Amino acid sequence: MKAYHNDDVNIYTLSKYADKCTIFVNDQWFNKVRSDWAFLEKHANIIYTVDKAKLKKEEYMSIITPFGVGNTGNLSTGCKTLLNIVYLLEKHADMASLVNITEAGDAVVDRIFETVAGSNVSLYLRRSVCPSNMRLNYIINGVPVADEFEFLEAIVLEEA
Repeated sequence: MKAYHNDDVNIYTLSKYADKCTIFVNDQWFNKVRSDWAFLEKHANIIYTVDKAKLKKEEYMSIITPFGVGNTGNLSTGCKTLLNIVYLLEKHADMASLVNITEAGDAVVDRIFETVAGSNVSLYLRRSVCPSNMRLNYIINGVPVADEFEFLEAIVLEEA
């Protein structure tokens, strides 16, 4: 499950890979590791870009969202998924990982693809989604895809 080139994104859709996930439920994993994690400016930027939430500097786990004040546990699953991937890349860069991104929304999927490109982090995906551009090399269940049509065909065939 290791990327072959700097722009490879490995995606697995077959249910047999589900039990091989390093992170299967992103909300639970985020809640488990966030106390070990000192959020830096780049993490704050991810939180703002994905959820339009700002970290309150004076309170470590507090955020201000368009809906009011909350804590980092109130972030969207997609934001937590991206932060979990960043955590893996920062803390366990040499470890091959498989992360379930099925619950991440379309708004964050491209950021996830860009973040894992060329890394040891592979993705598990069980729904139809298509990247907004195909400048990365997508490999689905070990088979490279050439364009958006092959990408969607590979994802949809595995759903059936």
